[in-house]
Order: sequence, then C-alpha cells, then structure tokens
Amino acid sequence: SKGYLLVLPVGAAAAIAAAVMKGAEGAAAMADATQLTPRRWLVLAVFSLLSFSSAALWITFSPIEEIVIDYYGITAGDVNWLSMVFMILYIPFFFVAAWMLERLVLRAGLAVGALINALCAWLRFVGRGEGGFALVMAGQCVAAVAQTFILGSPAEVAAVWFGARERAKATAVGVMANQLGIAAGFVLSTYCVQRSERDSDAHVIPPGLGAALGRYYLGQAVLCSAVLLATVCFVRAEPRRPPSASASHRRQRKSLARTASGRPCSPAPGEESAQRYGSNAAAAAADEGLFGGGNDDDDDAGDDDDDAGAGGAAIPSHSPMEFVMSVLRLMRHAEFFKLTTGYGVNVGAFYAISTLLGQMVLPRHRGAEVAVGWMGFALVCAGVVGSVGVGWLLDRFKAFKTITVVVYFLSILGTLGFAVALAVDAAMAVLFVMAGCMGFFMTALIAAGFEWAAEIAYGSANDTTSSGLLNCAAQVYGVALILLLGAIQGKADGGGGGGGGGGHAGVDRGNWVLCAVMVVGWLVMCLVNAPLKRHSLEKQSRAGAHGIDAHTEDESGGGGDADGGVEEYEEEPAASGTAPLLG
Repeated sequence: SKGYLLVLPVGAAAAIAAAVMKGAEGAAAMADATQLTPRRWLVLAVFSLLSFSSAALWITFSPIEEIVIDYYGITAGDVNWLSMVFMILYIPFFFVAAWMLERLVLRAGLAVGALINALCAWLRFVGRGEGGFALVMAGQCVAAVAQTFILGSPAEVAAVWFGARERAKATAVGVMANQLGIAAGFVLSTYCVQRSERDSDAHVIPPGLGAALGRYYLGQAVLCSAVLLATVCFVRAEPRRPPSASASHRRQRKSLARTASGRPCSPAPGEESAQRYGSNAAAAAADEGLFGGGNDDDDDAGDDDDDAGAGGAAIPSHSPMEFVMSVLRLMRHAEFFKLTTGYGVNVGAFYAISTLLGQMVLPRHRGAEVAVGWMGFALVCAGVVGSVGVGWLLDRFKAFKTITVVVYFLSILGTLGFAVALAVDAAMAVLFVMAGCMGFFMTALIAAGFEWAAEIAYGSANDTTSSGLLNCAAQVYGVALILLLGAIQGKADGGGGGGGGGGHAGVDRGNWVLCAVMVVGWLVMCLVNAPLKRHSLEKQSRAGAHGIDAHTEDESGGGGDADGGVEEYEEEPAASGTAPLLG
C-alpha cells in the first residue's frame, strides 16, 4: 500500500543505523522482532464462544434440579452427578488433552474440544425423552472430556497471541467468557424450562415440559455446532511473528528442541528472512515489513503454517513420558504446589456453590427456581466485572501475590456474608446482593491464578499445562466440597430426594464448614513466594532494547515481586511500529 511505501524508507534507515551500532547482532535481533496483529481479537472471540458454550452445558441442570428430578424420575444425588462428572473426568483426561495441545498446535487442540463439545450437545438432544437420562448423563461425560481442551487454555491463547501489556486482560476475557456461559446457563435453564409453584409443590410434570426441554437441548446443540465451524474456519495456530519477547523466546526454545531431537523443523515465523539475507538487516527489514505499518496479509500468510509451531510450548514434549516428567517437575515445585492448593480450594468452593445453589436457597424459598437462576446470574456476572478489574490491575502493576491474596480474602468475606444472610432468613433481595459480592471476588481469582501460575511455571511447562494443573486441583476440591456439603445437609454421598436438602440447620452448618475451608486455602496462598520468570524476561528484553543494564532491573521478578510489593509496571511499547527485541 501507499502508506507502506512511505514508511518503508524510514524503517530501512533505522535498520541500517541499528546494524552499524550493533554489527552482526542486528540481524539476529531483527529476526526476533515482535508484532501484534488484529487477528488476535478474532481468535480470542472464537475461543470465548467455545468456552461460553462449554460452561453453559455444565450448569444446565443445577438451577432446575427439582424439575429434572421429577421429569426423569431420579434423585438429587443423580442431578449433582451431572455436574460432578465434569470435575471428576477433568482430572485424568486433562493430561491427555495437555499433551495433545503441546504436541499438536493450539488450533488443533481447540478444534478437537469444539468437536467433542458439539457431539455432547447432540447426544443430550437425543436423550430429551423422559427415559433418556442415561443418554443425558453420557452427553455430560462427553462434555467433560471436551472441557479439558478448553478450561485451561485462556492463558495459553493470551501468551501465543497477545503482547506483554495485554496478556492478563486477554486471560481475564477468556475466563470471563466461561463465567458468562455459567450465568447464561442459570438464566436460560429457568426461563426455557419452568413450571408453576403449584406444580412444583405437587411434583407434577405439566404438559409441554418435555417439548420445552427438547427445544432447549436443540438450541444448545445448534450453538455448539456453530462454534465448531467458527473454530475450524477462523482460529490459527499462532501469528506470523511473536507478540512479545517471551513468546519469541519460547519459539526459539521449541525450535532448538526439535532440532536437537532430529525432527525436521521449519523456520519460525520471522526467521526465514534472516536466513535469506544473513547480516543484511536492512534487506531483511524490507522483506518482512518490520517497521512499516504492514498489512494483515502477512499474518494470514503465516497462519497456514500450522506445523511450524505448537502454540508456544516452553519445553516441547514429543512423547508422553517427556510430558509426564515436565508435569512432575512442575508439581515438585513447592511454590507452585502451594499456589495450586490455595487456588483449588477457592475455585472448588465456587463450583460447589454453583452446583448446590438451588439446594441452599430452595428450602427457604419454595418454588423460586426462576429467582435462583437469576441469583446464579448475578453471582457470575459480578465475577465477570471482578475478572476484568483484576486483569487490569495485574497488567498495570504485576503485583501477583498482593492482588491475589487480597482478592482471596475478600471472597471469604463475601461467602461468609452469603452464609449469614441465609442463616437469618434474609429477604431474596439481600441474598442477591450477597451472592453478587461473593461472585465478584471468587471469579476474579480465576484469572489471577492462571497468570500467576504462568509466571511461576515459565520455562518448565506451557500455559495450558500450568492452568490445567490449577483446574485439576479445583475439580478435586470441588467434588470433595460438594460431597461434604451434601453429607452435612443430610444427603449421604449426595443422595436423597427432592431439592429440599437436609433442612435449614444442615445448610447452615455446611456453609460454616465451607468458610472454614476457604480460610485454610487463603493461609496456604499467603505462603507462596516465587519469582516471576516471564515478567523478568520481559524486563530484561526492554532493558536490552533501550541499552540499559539488565542487572539494574529487579532480578526477583519486577513489579509483582515475590514479597507482594506493588510497583507500577512500565508498559511495553505498542507493536504496531518498532517492537521491543529479545536482547
């Protein structure tokens, strides 16, 4: 374009000047130039829709528990298993999914998840009849496998496609989409499948309820199929040039690992021109358009080379055993293990509350399924706002420990407030407010945990693996808390009939236990003390690009240092022009 031709001479002159000052290092630095592409927003949008649909499938039955019990002729424990199967199956299948995401590419892994997700939705539609509970349960099991490719991927999508100053916000958006799926599931389930209070008291299935349930299943199946098509058509493995210095560094590590293993390795995006022109940095700059505004066709052309990179794995694992060893190394990291434990307790508590919300509220408010659905909506939507706020704070200050510990403590206060409101038989409006306060902080912790784990695990595992291990812990504690609270409420192993729970006293006792467990998780989180490896690399890169001695930077990880100090983060320059180089 004309704009490109006007800017190109300036870029060429700058490249020549850099080559004169740095000599042969100029070409190597040029090959590592970073750039952001508009396509990243499309990839994030499609991934968000995929995560949204997966979450909506998970929470479908929780807000209409009593209707499902009467329609299929099952128990409350069976309805709980429709949710818990997601948590239980995530643990073994996560390792398979994480290995596939490392060995293949991000695009392929998400496509597999979208395909399985769509299969689940159609399987549930086939089981829409009153005798189809077995098919519905099978569909939930299939959806549980699909979520292993989705739930831990927000941080990986952000690391592969977004710059250093955008990663936490992009991760928050990915987490937010999952939470919005839960919120939509709460509302749509009670809106599309409902009955009168009189029918609820008499446990009567009114005419047309089965048809309404079938239409609801069909709408979910159509949505999941559309998301599958969008994933295949629009998601690419990675951008042509890396979006940040850490992403460039990860590509180099992967390229070296593939070369050392004797496997053929195509030049990483941005390396081809360096190989072609050697030390002629100006010609390389002209060929790659590093200093021009460029055009998006560069990105599109490189996106087809899916086999050139695998979503930015830090240490590629080309065999199951190598992957298992990388996971074991990560789990032996004491600080990462403490982070996993604290995170698992908090998010597991959120899963338990989401699953048992109807059983907590309906004993005191009979026939209020629709209100419970909207309460779940408020719980999650408040968390969406919290996730965005926390993402902004993390990008701004990089104070991972300080922010996470404070948010965790406030989530405990919110849960305690909700428990007190239930215990004193507060009005429904008060319960709505307390549920919103609780969700605001509990959900916000998810994005913070993903980003902190990625910082600690950088160089040992990719972001999908670190996030997935956090999710594994959340599933374990979620199942344990659901079973524990069910037993305390008078339902041994989650069994029992109806949605009335074990009485008001049982619900209250369960809530006090839940708060106590969360306090223990918070104390463990306070003990985490680890350097921020990825942020440290970004700071060294910026220091090298500006001619600053990297040793004058904070060696312990910078703005969000291990002791939780707060330091305002100097944002990485925009990558639309001259980008920071890996010094």
